[in-house]
Amino acid sequence: MFVVALLMADVGVADPLSVQSRLSQLTKLSESNPDQAVLAIAEFQTQFPQELSDTDRRDLMLIQLQLALDKGNRQQANDLISKLTQLGHKNSDPVANFMVKNFQARMYGEDGKFGEGLAIIEPILEAVKKGSDRVLQNQIENTAGQLYSSIGNFQIALEHHLSALDALQPLKEGEWQTDLIRAKTLNSIGQMYLSLKDDSMALDYFHKAKDGARQLEAPGLLSSIANNTGFAYADQENWTAAITAYEESLTISKKIGNHNAEAKGLNNLADASLNQEKYPDCVRFAEQSLRIANQYELKNTAAIAETNLGICHIYMGEIEKGIAEDKLGIDFARSANAKPTLEGMLTDLANAYKKTGMYREALKTLEERDQIINELFHADRDRAMIEMKVHFDLSQHQKEIEKLEQKNALQHVEIENKNLQRIVSVFLIATAVMAVVGIFFLYRRVRQSNLRLRAANLKLKDQSTRDPLTGLLNRRAFQNMIDSFNLENDRRMAPDSGLHDVLVLLDIDHFKRINDTYGHPAGDSVLVEIGRRLQKILREKDMLMRWGGEEFLIYLHRVPLERVSDIVRRELVVVGATPIDQPDRHKDAMSVTISAGYILMPLPGAADSKLSWEKALKLVDLALYFAKSSGRNQAIGLESVKGTTEQIDAFLEGNLQAAVDSGVVELQRVKGV
Repeated sequence: MFVVALLMADVGVADPLSVQSRLSQLTKLSESNPDQAVLAIAEFQTQFPQELSDTDRRDLMLIQLQLALDKGNRQQANDLISKLTQLGHKNSDPVANFMVKNFQARMYGEDGKFGEGLAIIEPILEAVKKGSDRVLQNQIENTAGQLYSSIGNFQIALEHHLSALDALQPLKEGEWQTDLIRAKTLNSIGQMYLSLKDDSMALDYFHKAKDGARQLEAPGLLSSIANNTGFAYADQENWTAAITAYEESLTISKKIGNHNAEAKGLNNLADASLNQEKYPDCVRFAEQSLRIANQYELKNTAAIAETNLGICHIYMGEIEKGIAEDKLGIDFARSANAKPTLEGMLTDLANAYKKTGMYREALKTLEERDQIINELFHADRDRAMIEMKVHFDLSQHQKEIEKLEQKNALQHVEIENKNLQRIVSVFLIATAVMAVVGIFFLYRRVRQSNLRLRAANLKLKDQSTRDPLTGLLNRRAFQNMIDSFNLENDRRMAPDSGLHDVLVLLDIDHFKRINDTYGHPAGDSVLVEIGRRLQKILREKDMLMRWGGEEFLIYLHRVPLERVSDIVRRELVVVGATPIDQPDRHKDAMSVTISAGYILMPLPGAADSKLSWEKALKLVDLALYFAKSSGRNQAIGLESVKGTTEQIDAFLEGNLQAAVDSGVVELQRVKGV
């Protein structure tokens, strides 16, 4: 109670300066130790002099309101909003009235009622901008940005977040509250970039926000930043870094009693466990998150917990139960029009359907997901405008030195190289008559060091583009290839050349059954052997990649049209014709087949439409689903299209079923063994 005692010292008279000082201390305490702040406020109120101004009472209510929301106490928050409303009307206090609207809009956002929240916040934006209270403007603009981001309107969301940041520019840096609000705004912008799938930009903002939060000793903000940072690492599939960040957030949120952040952290740990196939852990984390979310009426968080729980149960074989749980979360996201959240939920559900062999359901789910993606990122101009608007790049700070990949692994080689070069320079300057042999010896050492450095760089670069299990190239290698092609003028042959690049996406049939029946070591041996067999039949200019899980991607370089189906058939046969030995040689070999989807680039008939690599990958994934859902051990190919430009463009956007039904595309079927 030492902190409380300090706060309560000398409260005998209503000295405005001392009262404001105490309120500032309470604000700091609410960020660093919410439970202690609640006690301090209660003690403060018992000694509150009657002469205190209504402005002081208002500021105290605002502190209490934020604490109530952080701790999930909705009833207390509603009671405080009622009192603040009365105080605002009594004094015609615009700050009180506007902050009532702000908190109401935020609470609507927590309930997934983003439209209702915007209906409250939009009418007051202009009035707030015309006022002189910069902190108030920041709060209102940030709330508007968060609501717009939640429904996927990123362009308007960014405008509001940048306006929130600009509102703070005239305020003096170094003041605790102003710096805290600035750090919170940076965190909000980073969250928006997460929704935009720009993890690199998001991490930049989170790192800057974290630096500020550390200096301010604001653990509540640090918890939020850690959670968001983990989410960005998860998007990059860096699960070690993601889990570390999630656990940091969870530790902080439990310590300070922030139930909202605690439930979110548990949800994110459930998602990480799901992606690492630790399904019992996933269920445990999701159930804990759901329990907290329901207890404190955190409806958005509860919906995400329901979907995580459902997906985990599906993977564990409790399919009906899992689908019912997942539906609760998805229906909530649909009703809330929370498109970014819904897009992620549908992606997870489609993957779960696919893993359990429910390919028709997976295809239907992907079609809904792709429609949402098209709505979120419909026009390239929207992204261009967003990038142009990001004028705030923390110009008051120098850009961090670009991090070299796996820097520690190279550091000792680089240091040795620099030291040797320095020795050579000193000898050249100081001893012009040095023996030629000595100079030659030193230069040779430098050259050897440079060679080792180059070899280490090449080795690390190769490791970063290789799958550790199979030794095959990975997704990053394919992205590097795409980037290099985009720099070339002749990235593809002319449509009338008769030569085509071909993308083939292959998936092992019933792979889950292999793992369940024979064990994961057997599954690993199947992946390695299939990679070996496929690699053996490919040409030097072709590429074979482990795409993820039990999927492989093949890039065939400039193949004559008449040979495409034969090459694809050979890929099916080389896998399915000969059983694969198990790691335990005393056990019977396993019969394994694969299914595939493939597409030609350029695609005959689509000469006037732009078929990007991204669109081709999406279409070949859908073709694979067709192959799976219609029998397996076969390939479905997209070798040509016909129709109007509008029909072909709709097909290229991913509406494969409609294209098949209307005759725009005729699927080519290649049977396996």
